[in-house]
Amino acid sequence: MKDFLYGLFYPIKSIDLLIKNKKILLYSIIPIIINLIIYTTLFIIIFQRFAKFTSNITGATSPESDWYNELLYIFLLITSLIIFLIITYIAYTILGNIITAPFNEKISQLIERIITKRISNENVNFWKDTFLSTWSEIKKILFYCTVMIFIMLLSIIPLIGTFLTLILGLIFTAFFNAFDYIDYPLARKYLRLREKIRIIFSNLQLTFGFGISITILLLLPLINSFLKPIFVVSGTSLYFEKYIKNNYN
Repeated sequence: MKDFLYGLFYPIKSIDLLIKNKKILLYSIIPIIINLIIYTTLFIIIFQRFAKFTSNITGATSPESDWYNELLYIFLLITSLIIFLIITYIAYTILGNIITAPFNEKISQLIERIITKRISNENVNFWKDTFLSTWSEIKKILFYCTVMIFIMLLSIIPLIGTFLTLILGLIFTAFFNAFDYIDYPLARKYLRLREKIRIIFSNLQLTFGFGISITILLLLPLINSFLKPIFVVSGTSLYFEKYIKNNYN
């Protein structure tokens, strides 16, 4: 339980490390702007479609609508909002992480240099570094989508399928979010996916505490755009503080 709580509050603890380093703050500005643009665009497009769809189904905006049409409209609007947040979260995570990967990689490198006084692949040129970080992010997204498809297929099981899909989906999303941000220093070591997962699983309580914290914070509209650099800082710092001790001592 101690490790779980440590991981849960670790992103908050890492804010100080980000604020004290002006160079990291400067590298954080571009991904924050990109994430804001992506999230705002997705928010407007998807919300408008959900609102129009809900209105058309219930007929609440029609002059002949009754009180029960408006009540049904409010109920469906709340349900649609929940679905909307989930869809926006997934789309935002996928697009945002791929596009901002090179900047996140640079932030992670700066944190590694502060902690260890060196960088794992320091001699890699900018364009190769950009390609490697982006390709690493794409592979992670493919991994996430593949597993989630199998989890969603469980919903066809009578009675318990939907419950299983919900619970396993939340657990895996928390695991993936922790993996996603701890992976930046791991990717620089050119480890295989199996080895990365083994390292992440070496302390499950810490992993899920950290992952749940990120998952909850990523659901906060607009605020989440400002938090992603903090997740990169905390994921990198947590790897060198905890995971590397468990796996290389």
